[in-house]
Amino acid sequence: MKTEVKKLEKGEIEITGEMPWEDFDYYRAEAIENLNVGLKIDGFRPGKAPKKVIEEKAGKEDVLFSAANLAIKDKYPEILKNNQLEPIMAPEIAVLKLAQNNPFCFRIKVFVLPEIKLPDLDGLAKQIKKEIVLVEEKEVEDALNWVLISRADFKDLSREACLGDFIEVEYQSPQIENNKLFKDKFILGKGKLVKGFEDNLLKMKAEEEKKFESVFPADFANKSLASKKVEFQVKMKKVKEMVLPPLNDDFAKGLGDFKDLLDLKNKIKEGITQEKEIASKIKWRDEILAKIAQEVDFEIPEIILKSEIERMIQHEEHAKKKEFFLEEKEELKTKFSTEAKDRAKKALCLGQIAKEKSISVFDEELAREVNKYLTNYPQDKIKEIDLDKFKEYYKERMIEEKTFQFLENFYNT
Repeated sequence: MKTEVKKLEKGEIEITGEMPWEDFDYYRAEAIENLNVGLKIDGFRPGKAPKKVIEEKAGKEDVLFSAANLAIKDKYPEILKNNQLEPIMAPEIAVLKLAQNNPFCFRIKVFVLPEIKLPDLDGLAKQIKKEIVLVEEKEVEDALNWVLISRADFKDLSREACLGDFIEVEYQSPQIENNKLFKDKFILGKGKLVKGFEDNLLKMKAEEEKKFESVFPADFANKSLASKKVEFQVKMKKVKEMVLPPLNDDFAKGLGDFKDLLDLKNKIKEGITQEKEIASKIKWRDEILAKIAQEVDFEIPEIILKSEIERMIQHEEHAKKKEFFLEEKEELKTKFSTEAKDRAKKALCLGQIAKEKSISVFDEELAREVNKYLTNYPQDKIKEIDLDKFKEYYKERMIEEKTFQFLENFYNT
């Protein structure tokens, strides 16, 4: 069989093939045999009718198309292997010529993984320095203060609101979600709302109402509000004084398995240290992957870029209000284009490393990790999981983790 592979644009390839009738006739005979199994023909026992009778009963054209499917199904993996192609999606198949006693001609279009020539991984890994994790005393004190606030009592006040008071407010604007009423509660001065918004809440009393304007920042996520002056109608529902508990050994013991206040502080420091170590590891991994991606040049298949952009948009949809999201979807496609390309390139490089270094996951490993995860998953929800897809997803994540560990071994040696 003659085949020709042609590179198209954006990671797509085209395979054209021509199979001599003598070879194709083998698949025609197989197609007839398959049809013989389920075909009922008067005067013949099931499966015993002559081939010519079966062909006439099923129709010569249907037999040929069935044979074509068998031929492509059989030869497609062989073509990929011979040409060292790795498809990333199902192929688009077209029959170009299919006629009795003639060569069978076909065309296959498919997106494939690009050819990636990796740089010196050892040298690059040693170039990227890991951050030394340090925890300052102020970080521990801030975390401890948050714990205190979470255990505070609140006393209703009749006076004007001051910085540091705990307040409950309702607010709305005709320019935001059709004047939808929002409810919020926070420490005045630390609510992280639009600049100027909280300043206007100072000196308001409980049940007092007020109108004022605030200007949204130019870089606000929702572009329809960026740099806009927006009018708010606000009602101060409650003004409360925070009464913090005394910070002592009894407070620490009351939180759980802590011997005293010093033990609580040490545990908080350990927690912050772990968080920083994880953040440092993530940062190093991203930097080494970015460095590797900079060193290689290849065309990213369009189908991968589209998929990554769509994934980013879906994430944005979950993070934002639906009304805003619908207005911005087309804009988001443009906005995410560069970042999607960066992510896709890094992911392809990571996959190439795993491939070249034969990094894989044993079935026993996968089963153990999946079972561990499902043990903590609500039992009534497990039946809703597509286990095959979930295992495939988990396998990919495990291979990614092993590949990063492989790169970290370069750094540590």
